[in-house]
Amino acid sequence: KVKHRVFHYPGGLVDFVKFLTSLRRRYPALRRARFLTGQPVVDGTPDVVWLTPQGVEKTEEDWRFPDARCLAFLLNGNANRTAPEQEKSPPHLLFLLNAHFDEMAFVIPAGYAARWELVLDTTAKDGRGERRELTPGQACNLPPKSMALLLSLVAQPSEPTT
Repeated sequence: KVKHRVFHYPGGLVDFVKFLTSLRRRYPALRRARFLTGQPVVDGTPDVVWLTPQGVEKTEEDWRFPDARCLAFLLNGNANRTAPEQEKSPPHLLFLLNAHFDEMAFVIPAGYAARWELVLDTTAKDGRGERRELTPGQACNLPPKSMALLLSLVAQPSEPTT
């Protein structure tokens, strides 16, 4: 039997889906016209970066770990842009997912943004949680069976990530 915490949010599932829809409208990285490739885009960072809970890029060996119960990835906000001169850079999005039955600590990765803001927390009653800022190297603890979404506040374009 699957438990859906979202039904406990004020307004229930409808309000939560409205919130998710507003995120998709607001952030271009969630409205991709092409499949993710892992290749660098206009800012030199790949369109998607798969991360370990320690905040570093996954290796082939990491992908082969059969007991992994968590996933982290960064969607590059610049992936839909064609030239660096285009308007202000959209934010990167950092997804943290914990499918484990224990709390999991995820380290905020370095080299992508100077600060991150928590915008979605599936353990909060409203699905958003308290907005708080995190910096690279800081841990974000996720309870069991939960997900968090963080938004980059200040990009660090001068630091290559490859």
